[in-house]
Amino acid sequence: MEVPHQGAQSSLIYRYSLALLDLALKAGGWRGAMREHPHRPGEDLQQGVWAREMARGTPGYDVCWFMTSADRERRLNAVRVPMYRGLFGWRLLLVAQGQQARFSALRGAQDWRQLSLVQGRDWPDTDILRANGLKVSGPDRYETMLDWLRQGRVDAFPRAVVEAYVEAETHPGLAVESQWALHYPTALYFFVNRNRPALLARLRQGMEALVDNGQLQHLFESHFAPLLARADLGRRRVLRLRNPLLPLGTPLDRSALWWRP
Repeated sequence: MEVPHQGAQSSLIYRYSLALLDLALKAGGWRGAMREHPHRPGEDLQQGVWAREMARGTPGYDVCWFMTSADRERRLNAVRVPMYRGLFGWRLLLVAQGQQARFSALRGAQDWRQLSLVQGRDWPDTDILRANGLKVSGPDRYETMLDWLRQGRVDAFPRAVVEAYVEAETHPGLAVESQWALHYPTALYFFVNRNRPALLARLRQGMEALVDNGQLQHLFESHFAPLLARADLGRRRVLRLRNPLLPLGTPLDRSALWWRP
């Protein structure tokens, strides 16, 4: 069974995703080996590539993880247990250093519509933000997004809580904005190749077992509790956005699956 290489993902996200996948497969009774998909020079984890190849049933594209959308769930096999307990719907802003005063002066949605944001071209977040009237540029490559932010071509790069601080600390000239958070309901799921029905069944069974026995919550807290304390989302001003891409089958009514500040 092949999974994505790390690419541009942070080591924390990659370690957590692989640890969760390993726990879920074992809980579901899967005994196959797991290895990284061969890395192509210069290739990031491009969500569109993996989604396309898994929908085609291409061998070697077995399991991936990314944000859900109605289109993705029509084309792919989703394991509808949120890997990050909804945390990817909570976004902090990566900004150029020295720009905090500009964001502190924002008052509401109309002010936000004057800003220029950046996200990946094939990320559902791009469509979500645009659907809420925000200006979003969408290049292909992660490094391009960071370059545009440093150069002042865009004002902010919304990032998940589990991404923002690590990226600010590893990219000189960038900082995490201190007063705001964006929020929209979403889930990041495991998706499975269309030609691997047995693997899908085992992974679904295993993820439900991890919810029931508390291991999902424990793994989540052991990885992310310090970052959540640092972000202190309960004290931030929140720009709440709708998510028109959210599938009807999203289990929002299962409170045990979701983290809340």
